[in-house]
Amino acid sequence: FGIDRRVGILAALLFAMGVGSYGKAVLFIAGAENLLTTTLYLLILNLYIRNDLYGAGRIVSVRYLLVLLLFLAVSFARPTAFALLLGLIAYKVFFRSERGKRRRVFDAQLLILVVGAVAFWVARKSWGMTELALESAGRNPWDFTVNFLNNMLDYLVHMFFPMHMSKLAEASNPVVQFFYAATPVLRFLLGWGVISYGLFGFVFGNRPIRFFLAWTVISVLPYCVVQFPEDWLNIRYLYQVSIGFVFVLASGTVYSTDLLHRTRWQRWLPLIVPLFFILMSAYITLKLDTKYERDARSPEARTQLERLREQA
Repeated sequence: FGIDRRVGILAALLFAMGVGSYGKAVLFIAGAENLLTTTLYLLILNLYIRNDLYGAGRIVSVRYLLVLLLFLAVSFARPTAFALLLGLIAYKVFFRSERGKRRRVFDAQLLILVVGAVAFWVARKSWGMTELALESAGRNPWDFTVNFLNNMLDYLVHMFFPMHMSKLAEASNPVVQFFYAATPVLRFLLGWGVISYGLFGFVFGNRPIRFFLAWTVISVLPYCVVQFPEDWLNIRYLYQVSIGFVFVLASGTVYSTDLLHRTRWQRWLPLIVPLFFILMSAYITLKLDTKYERDARSPEARTQLERLREQA
């Protein structure tokens, strides 16, 4: 898609450093499952696009067979496969010219995946394989719409500013406590920033930026239908959201340096933004890791461990 390789490298670095998920999920064993699911999402997206562009969208092909097998595994493990389908639809909408004559959005290869996702959703319901009991975002259409939009904006703001109610933040150093106290104001300003940046990107950005902006919004849709604070900001699912987040962040940084290419040192100023996110992610991960180690060595943890040994 003509994506600058510099953007891809910076986005990969940001994702590897935990930016967008802030390293929280990998601090426990269950986090590996969600990272694996996100990896499968990326493989499905890559194989589907390559089959569409280089394989003429054929159903009988190795790439599409792999798409079906991976989609089967993801749909069985997670009910968020509909977000992946919306991402594939976004690809077909934003990259119509690259697809040549095959400009239909709902072609056979996509309809097969839609039918499969619906079938697995019905199967999960009938087998009782549901996620945590969640309360709808509203009891009437108006409340649902307001809470839905509010949840979406809050999720996107938390991607930029992940600080929320936490004993870790309350007991941290004075600098962190200052930002913690200023959280309401910072979230308000970031909310307007997210809205303006998103609109600016959709209007003036290139197709890859528009696609990943859409991917970021689409990724949080399944979690916007939940009433606050039930299962709020579930970090287990932020890997998928952070894919679009780190790409948009990387593209904004790289293209900002290009706009300032005539200056000497000012062109490197945009790099402060991704560096800040990397340092913040490392700080949060280090603090959480230290806290978990301290909790594991506490007398309460040892007592609980002895009880488990006796029960075994």
